[in-house]
Amino acid sequence: MTSHKTYMHRVFELARLGTPSPNPYVGCVIVKDGCVIGEGFHHRVGEAHAEIEALRDCELKGNNPTGATLYVNLEPCSHHGRTPPCVDALIKAGILRVVISTTDPNPLVNGQGIEKLRSCGIEVIVGVLEDEGKELNKHFLTFITQKRPFVYLKAALTLDGKIACSNYDSKWISGDESRMLVHELRSKVDAVLVGKNTIVHDNPQLNARLDTVSYPVRIVLDSNNSLRVDSLRDDFVVFHEEGETLVLTTMTKEGTKNNKIGKNKIENNKIENNKIVCKADEKGRVNLHDALSKLAARGITSLLIEGGSSVFSSFIQERLVDELWLFIAPTLLGDENAIPLLKGFSPTSIKEGVQLRFTSFEKRGEDIFVKAVLV
Repeated sequence: MTSHKTYMHRVFELARLGTPSPNPYVGCVIVKDGCVIGEGFHHRVGEAHAEIEALRDCELKGNNPTGATLYVNLEPCSHHGRTPPCVDALIKAGILRVVISTTDPNPLVNGQGIEKLRSCGIEVIVGVLEDEGKELNKHFLTFITQKRPFVYLKAALTLDGKIACSNYDSKWISGDESRMLVHELRSKVDAVLVGKNTIVHDNPQLNARLDTVSYPVRIVLDSNNSLRVDSLRDDFVVFHEEGETLVLTTMTKEGTKNNKIGKNKIENNKIENNKIVCKADEKGRVNLHDALSKLAARGITSLLIEGGSSVFSSFIQERLVDELWLFIAPTLLGDENAIPLLKGFSPTSIKEGVQLRFTSFEKRGEDIFVKAVLV
């Protein structure tokens, strides 16, 4: 007899086919008499939920879901949002049993879907492959419970902990296979953030270049509102490529540099028109908690931090990093003036250093890819 776990693994596979942000990834499988009679997943925000898609699949195939078991990775909704409550559709369809991986912490749901199903005599089993279910929807769960995006920190560094030479050259520390994985991650997050200095020194594209090019929201951290298109460069790529670029700053007035004429003036207007003014911290920099809250208010559920050193340090000091992706290359610079991964820390003992827990190791070409979390 096929186990609950086997069907739930299929649910996860289906869920990953969607691009539902800021909604969660949800898949659904309906089983009757040991056979799958319907499947579905939540494609994107505003469209039918996975349970409704699976019921429609049953109808298209001429299968009757009455008396069936429905597998879903997240508790069915019980409220009216962009779509009607899924629990009402399950009750109407005559579903006999619902097997769930994780409950939905959204205050609009939060156990109410389970309670309504049980009150109508439907058996509900909760917690099948719960850890995997939470991992699948870690962006959504962080977004709902902490009111901020899930934050990744990605860095390529040499074996002696440097992310760039003293002249800021960093192309390329990591190899092709590592960079391809980064593009895959960019394609899955809502936004990518870098500091102003990274824009000035590297002029990065910050897009996902796979089979097709995709454009997460690009975010530039510029506390002092000093970013301007300068005479040394016609423009910054992030302000004229397809997609949206936002600038996080603490100032509402313009900085000290004058706008240039012609194309540069156009690019400077793009910078000014895309600013999000945030609260300042005690050092006059962008208050990162406020910044993340403002990004969450725009529906950004996941954020990839890609540099530079000061930005990495600030997010780690505020303990706002949920997962670190570190690509360690077999290279030594041996230069004390090279740019370190972190700066501004002054521990007097090893125990006072930033403590991590490694969660996985993998060889990517010649690089070592490490995932870690703060402890």
